[in-house]
Amino acid sequence: MKVSRRTFLQNTLVAGAAANRVATGQTAADHPRTQAAVILRGDFSDPTVLRDGDDFYMTHSNCDPYGPGLEIWHSRDLYHWSPVCRALRTPTFTWAADLVKHKGAYYIYYPMTERNFVITAPSIGGPWSDPVELKTNGIDPGHVVGPDGKRYLHLSEGTVVPLSDDGLSVAGKREKTYAGWPIPEDWNVEAFALESPKLLFHNGYYYLTSAQGGTSGPSTSHMVVSARSRSPLGPWENSPYNPIVHTYSPREKWCSRGHGSLVEGPRGRWYLIYHAIDRDCRGLGRQCLIEPVEWTRDGWFRSPYARAGVRFLPGTIPNYRIESDDFSSDRLKLQWAFCGIASERDWGVGGGLLRVTGKAGTLRAAHVRCAESYYEASASIACTNPEAEIGFIILYHSEKPIPAGMTITGGKIVKILRDKNWGPRFDAAGKSYLKIRQMGTDVMTFYGDGRTWVKYPHGMEVSGFHNNAFSGNSGWKIAAYIRGEGELQIRDFRYKSMETQP
Repeated sequence: MKVSRRTFLQNTLVAGAAANRVATGQTAADHPRTQAAVILRGDFSDPTVLRDGDDFYMTHSNCDPYGPGLEIWHSRDLYHWSPVCRALRTPTFTWAADLVKHKGAYYIYYPMTERNFVITAPSIGGPWSDPVELKTNGIDPGHVVGPDGKRYLHLSEGTVVPLSDDGLSVAGKREKTYAGWPIPEDWNVEAFALESPKLLFHNGYYYLTSAQGGTSGPSTSHMVVSARSRSPLGPWENSPYNPIVHTYSPREKWCSRGHGSLVEGPRGRWYLIYHAIDRDCRGLGRQCLIEPVEWTRDGWFRSPYARAGVRFLPGTIPNYRIESDDFSSDRLKLQWAFCGIASERDWGVGGGLLRVTGKAGTLRAAHVRCAESYYEASASIACTNPEAEIGFIILYHSEKPIPAGMTITGGKIVKILRDKNWGPRFDAAGKSYLKIRQMGTDVMTFYGDGRTWVKYPHGMEVSGFHNNAFSGNSGWKIAAYIRGEGELQIRDFRYKSMETQP
């Protein structure tokens, strides 16, 4: 069964109370919102934030081609978020998007490598239109409206192109207007990589917030830089407080801090929302963080932490938690996405089943983002074609090898490690339940009937599957997959956090 095009689903991803207590007795959820914090744990990279009255909306990149994509989140205070919908219905590879509102309509501008697209909607929950290609190259589009009402799209490498009045096509040539901030020669970065321009008008200036240094590579690569101008076309003056956000030492907890969106929050407080990588658990991907900023008397914004080192709120605000799912509803929970499929016709949900139609020579999977590195997850999987390869795995990227998991092929359970068959085979008859237990970067797998479990004798380690070492700009996902013809049938997905256990 297909979900409807318009998907206002129930809020099932948000936990009610924080699990981690800080030393003061406060929880992350109770904190007075004046400290840096992790707001979305897992692979939520390249945040773009829209303020719409008293409401805030945010979406992120789909660096792995999965769908439905461009999940939109809602908040009233920038610290607590709940999911609204997914704006892209089919699997799409996207880099950094820009979510904007103009004359009552909503727009998301996004790139697919060097091609740029836009989708529109009359309300934030949709229905969202089919993509329209803008026919201009560059990546990471950033929308802005000039004082004369003309619309522009800023792009990577400090370039800008005019848009038509409806925002659905370009209306001129792409030109360079900004050279970026000069990175000191002795800094250890991946590349200059001037990208992700975000524009905001404040007190007579257009503020251009950009990323530099590269989103992967060394731990000290990424950064947020700021420039301002009286015009949306420049000339641009770099901030004396650059970089606003940066990882100065590989010993810091959060690596490659960068790609920020500047936003005014409630009560006139200002914030940067950006992504970073947890040094101790890189496989979770580029996670979404918030940090307060302050305005100076001469009209610049800066981090109050500067080089002294950012002080992050202990614990994690529980905005994204994976839930168990019996698939009894014919509406798909927003935690699920699919890779390798071509359209909504290739999957269905309801009646206790999540179904994925397989294709010869293609890996197709239903997955949820990992939000922590200590958990147990299990599901019953079966296939209408007993000769197809199916499995329950930790998936890093749909186009990369599989780090860890267990497959069933030809009625035999086959352990796989880095896409290679390894270890003894077991008869899978009556043992359609597979379970993953991840503890940090160590992984164990089990098989059974859903009540009794047998541990597979050989464990695995997955620390090497992350963006800096393995490329792909992705993060760990718990996935049930099929490779071959037939229908993959997933039942009884169960999830249990083990985050507070040793």
